[in-house]
Amino acid sequence: LRSRIDSDSSTKADTGAIAILSQQGSVDIIGSTISTTNFASGIAGDVVITAQDNVTFRNSTVFSRGNQGRILIGKSQFLDLAPKSIKLDNSALTTRNDVDATGRIDAGDISLIAQDSIELTNGSFITSSTDREGLAGLIYLQTDGGDVVLSGGSAIETNVKRNGFSPDSETPFAGGVFNSLLGRTDQKIVGSIGISTGNLLLTDGSYLDASTEGRGNAGAVIVSASNSVTLQNGGVIFSRVEPGGSGNSGGIIIGAGSVLIEGANTGLTTSTLGDGSAGLILVAARDRIALNRGGAIFSQVTENNTQDAGGIVLVTDNDALTLRNGSRISVNNNGSGEAGLIFISSLATFLDRDSVISATTRSGRGGDIEI
Repeated sequence: LRSRIDSDSSTKADTGAIAILSQQGSVDIIGSTISTTNFASGIAGDVVITAQDNVTFRNSTVFSRGNQGRILIGKSQFLDLAPKSIKLDNSALTTRNDVDATGRIDAGDISLIAQDSIELTNGSFITSSTDREGLAGLIYLQTDGGDVVLSGGSAIETNVKRNGFSPDSETPFAGGVFNSLLGRTDQKIVGSIGISTGNLLLTDGSYLDASTEGRGNAGAVIVSASNSVTLQNGGVIFSRVEPGGSGNSGGIIIGAGSVLIEGANTGLTTSTLGDGSAGLILVAARDRIALNRGGAIFSQVTENNTQDAGGIVLVTDNDALTLRNGSRISVNNNGSGEAGLIFISSLATFLDRDSVISATTRSGRGGDIEI
């Protein structure tokens, strides 16, 4: 498919949806643009794409702009058909609410649900953002025990942009989002990233990022991997309050069989450079948690800031926590707020070759370490 498919509206009426279905075979979208837009307050249409075998985007863009327009790739409430794989190669999926309409406009959710694998490569990205009054959408990826891989500088982002205002972003801690994803509460999920899979790999500078640089809390990043989570060669998971942002970092939760963080500029981080607290990092592994070659887990607050650094909780059931070759776990508050707690529960904790576990607080408050 080399084409452009658009569904637009400039009225309060809803925009029509776009659906592409292959009940036998695959869907390949190459060098194409697919979009729904509502420039007024009506609902922007959904984009729904699935196939029996594979869904591939190459050098292509899919976006929904306006009120609650969603992008649903693979199995969805409309099409109960999960492809074997979904792949983005130098491609983008985007929902945003930057239209000149009155009142609140929410960006739509994005979901990718496949049987075996979801892959983003060659600078591909999935993003949902709010740049006015309204919420960023939820981004959700799911495989049936398979693999989610981000490589080649690919990214998944939710963002409250500079002009954004999220009126209902009341998720102060990633656990609220986690419980909502599991159906335990009716709490609204705001601008967060959720991944449920067998294995997650972030490599080659790829990242997950839930951040705010406007008015509203950053979303949370939640990963559930039955086997492994691996971050290497610059792979990072962020939850951040950027300069000028007013809201809290949503935090990071990872539940996995094992977790490996390996390489410089690789790791998990919550931080605040604006007016809001850094969120909690919680990692629970059935087996090992390993940091190597400069891998890091840290929460930080910059100078001249009154906010609190987030805590770090690391739990292993059947194996050790290991830090090797200059790796670190740290909470650091260079402002006047509290540094967070570092809590570690494992069969054993090993550090070697200049690795560190540290808590630094300029205010003298917080910063305890419990092992």
